[in-house]
Amino acid sequence: MESHRDQYHIAWILSTIDDHLMATNLFDERFSRDISSSGIAYTTGRVGHHNIVAVSNNATSQNSAGDIADALLRTFPAIRAGFLVSTDGIVPRNGNVRVGDVVVGIGSRVHTGVAQFDLQETIKQKRLFVTNLSRSPPRAILRALYALNDPSNQEEWLRRLNKNELQPKAFRGLIASSDQRLNDPALIDSIGAQSHALCFETAAVNLKHRPFTVISGIASCSGETQPQLSSNDVNIVVASYAACLTHSIDSVKLAAEIPIVKHFQYEAFDLDRPGFRLLRLQAGTGPIRCHVFQAYLDDESLIPYESLSYCWGSNLLTDEIFVNGKVLPVTSNLAEALPHLRHVNEDRILWIDAICIDQSNVRERGHQVGCMGHIYSRAERVLIWLGYTTHLLRPLISSLKGFEKRVPPCAWRDWLYADPRWCDVWEEAQINATDRHESDHISQKDRFKLLTKMPWFSRVWILQEVAKAEKAQIGCTAGWINARSFALTSRILGLEPGIQCQAVIDIMPGLSRESSWWAEKQNLCTLLWRFRGSQASDPRDRLYALLDLASDMNIKEKIKVDYTKSEKAVIDDITSYLFNENACKFVIRDIADLQQKIPNLSCMALERMILSEGQIKKLQVQEFLLRQNKTVWLSETAVSYLWCVRPELMDYFLNEAAIEHVAMGHVHETTILNSTVTLESFGNKRNKKVEITPGAIEASHRNGINLPALVLRQSRHDIKITQTLVEDAMTQGVDTFKLLLDRRGYEFDVTEAVLVKAIQSEAGVLKLLFERRGKDVNITDDVIKASHQNGIDIVRLKAQCRHDNIKITESLFEESLEKGPDSLELLLGRRGDQILSWNMRKKFELALTEGSESSRSDLMDVAIKLGLTTPPFELFRDTGPRY
Repeated sequence: MESHRDQYHIAWILSTIDDHLMATNLFDERFSRDISSSGIAYTTGRVGHHNIVAVSNNATSQNSAGDIADALLRTFPAIRAGFLVSTDGIVPRNGNVRVGDVVVGIGSRVHTGVAQFDLQETIKQKRLFVTNLSRSPPRAILRALYALNDPSNQEEWLRRLNKNELQPKAFRGLIASSDQRLNDPALIDSIGAQSHALCFETAAVNLKHRPFTVISGIASCSGETQPQLSSNDVNIVVASYAACLTHSIDSVKLAAEIPIVKHFQYEAFDLDRPGFRLLRLQAGTGPIRCHVFQAYLDDESLIPYESLSYCWGSNLLTDEIFVNGKVLPVTSNLAEALPHLRHVNEDRILWIDAICIDQSNVRERGHQVGCMGHIYSRAERVLIWLGYTTHLLRPLISSLKGFEKRVPPCAWRDWLYADPRWCDVWEEAQINATDRHESDHISQKDRFKLLTKMPWFSRVWILQEVAKAEKAQIGCTAGWINARSFALTSRILGLEPGIQCQAVIDIMPGLSRESSWWAEKQNLCTLLWRFRGSQASDPRDRLYALLDLASDMNIKEKIKVDYTKSEKAVIDDITSYLFNENACKFVIRDIADLQQKIPNLSCMALERMILSEGQIKKLQVQEFLLRQNKTVWLSETAVSYLWCVRPELMDYFLNEAAIEHVAMGHVHETTILNSTVTLESFGNKRNKKVEITPGAIEASHRNGINLPALVLRQSRHDIKITQTLVEDAMTQGVDTFKLLLDRRGYEFDVTEAVLVKAIQSEAGVLKLLFERRGKDVNITDDVIKASHQNGIDIVRLKAQCRHDNIKITESLFEESLEKGPDSLELLLGRRGDQILSWNMRKKFELALTEGSESSRSDLMDVAIKLGLTTPPFELFRDTGPRY
């Protein structure tokens, strides 16, 4: 029997009339069917214990899902749960969701179930350009969704399908919806991976910000790996899932939910003007009631208002208030603060971000973040709400109130921050305090530490809110105090709060702000570094909350607040602006990680600038340093390159206040920068010469500079001739290496690595090395191996060396045996008075017994010629094996 319209609590919105008719076949009982004058078809019935209405366009009408939902709620005002059934879902080919499955738009956090996106901007920017986010469905629906995970409920779904061979699965996650189908398979795959969207569809894009649950049936895949399903087949799967979900809903819990029509809906406003909303918090007691209205920051007659600064805490919307007579869910922290903000007898005009900004409208949120600095600076007062505090803090709050009363009015104008009279007034306040609680044995210092551990002090957004405030009050459940008094407390008590807390105190209105680092202009880099300990529920706010505080010229033209961007895209914005580099050039996990690594990233970026191709200009360096912290490390490689190649730029750095320390060794993102080496002392440290690093050599190659020749021709005796420089001189060719040997040829050791490099260099380099430094050449196994690889007779070169005597090593002797009698004769003829080892004798004897008859005969001729015919041969030391 058909019920009154007020008895219908559940609605299904279908995409087409065919889907509508097929879905209503799953009703346990159908009551009636009707078509409105606007072409919207309604079917009422029953599923389980619930009265239900199905709604869609008729065969000819083309109302959007949002218009259908509006008409539905006008006709059936008691609807508490709505399901939008979509049948055109498409999934990335590499995801877990397959064709024939179902995706329910429910995320792990609030406002992440369905993302409505701009298709054209998404295609243009190759990322999900989100415009609106969905609202979380009622708790009764969430409970039912989790109940469907039970295997028995899964079996019921398959039974309703009557197609057990299909075996669909249901997934919960993000659904991306646009007004037209996204057809680019590669873009679907990449965006799905970036945004974690499980599927893309077109039905929910015009669904207004109402708590409807979107159930998307998957009809196709981005690739050709899975066959497509017809709309009818998909609709059967989705509608049967919706029927099972409806069965799982507890009717008592659903009846306790608020009708959708009674939920507060924001009205859009012109984003081209600095518009914002204010709320009038109604005086009284009982449930919180307020009225939201439009205002403009550029209006000279703007009504006075106060702004709230507080910690959001959990994003779960667990409490409710009344806004313009409708219900708006809010967080528990805000619900706790509002009664403490409300006056008993007088309304209060406030700006509270969670109420005055439509958090589901991504564009509006970005617009309001851009205006937030003005919103707080125009406020008559900023109200800082710390939240619930223990009774142990009451004596501290009481003492601060007494302190405020005893401070002479002229003191705030005439006394300095460090004036000892503040302490005198404080001591007087302690003596006269009525709420001393000495029995708890807790000092005021400990109470202050306890107060500053409140979560508010760690949040990133409060920085702008406090820094822009002309006046501020700090409140908690223990009472309200003036922010300027609070900011003096740490100094009066002789405390040193943590870096984050002290930075917050420094920017509070009053003497602390006037005498701290904040009095100087702070660029974005400094703010990111100084407030690296701040926390944010949205990681992008680690940047966006600081933009209005930054002193950089035209910063908002370079970096725009854009919540359609991913965190990775925001990191790209930061690195591009600060370091002229794409984020892929650095190892950065997230924005918080970037903040921790700023000194290293600045050092790395400056090194790359200095070593880059082309001649970097002083103006470019100056512009770069203006965007950095006050102190920037210069890498050892950059210094050595400048020292050799750009002495005029080196002079600039020596006189640049921002450059004080040299980072020794290779600098990467996690290098611990040590400040023990200053730039001034670098070239004169322990009277040592500057060493050219491999990085500087590589940079000189990129820039077409012959660094060894430059050092030698300029007679740069302040630069050490290192193995790296010697090897590079060999790489440059015979002329450069000869120049090195002519001018500073005995300032380096002929190591194995140097000899191998000479072998690998152009013809003439090795010969030149033997001619000038032959007596220092030691032939090792690796040298012989390199000579073989490069087709060089190392024995002959060594033997032809102009030096009289040659020290014959076992490796050299063995190589001469392999080369043949001529090489052996040439080598042994230059031995001088050297007695060869037992091992050499054994190898020679072995050579006389092996090999061809011709080679043995030739070796015997050498033996006779050199007097080796009578064992033990005179050339050998007959002392047995040498170990």
